[in-house]
Amino acid sequence: MTEETNNENAVNSSQNDKTKKVAAKKAAPKNTTAKKSATSARKTKATAERPTDSNSKNQGENTDTPEGLDQMKLNDIKDRDWSTYLKRAVYMIFFGFLGWFAMSVAVSLTFIQFILTILSGKPHDQVTGIISALGIYIGDVLTFMSYKTDETPFPLDKGFPDLS
Repeated sequence: MTEETNNENAVNSSQNDKTKKVAAKKAAPKNTTAKKSATSARKTKATAERPTDSNSKNQGENTDTPEGLDQMKLNDIKDRDWSTYLKRAVYMIFFGFLGWFAMSVAVSLTFIQFILTILSGKPHDQVTGIISALGIYIGDVLTFMSYKTDETPFPLDKGFPDLS
């Protein structure tokens, strides 16, 4: 019988502990006022930094807002001289093709140079000059296509590089 009463007392004491914890949580004041005041302070600061509609209308075009920046970018794009961009695009496609062709010829000539070197024991001077000139030309094409220079390569502005 003492075991049963000990078990009942243990169950009752654990229930009393749970009840005390719940009662203590209900009685404890919540610290929500500090959170609310911090949130309202942030909102007030953000509202103070944001311009009002009447101010933005008086300033004309407001560049502080994303809408104002988007409108400025759109106006900048509309005001550009698109014929120069189109001309540059056509030149880049044209010189890209010429550069690719020059690279193909240079790689082919390196294989020919390899075979000539095996047969004669030394590199052929004229093939070496042509490969070097093609390398310089490919560099000119890439310089133009990367916008480093506006001078168009051979056959328009510059002459073909020397074969020496």
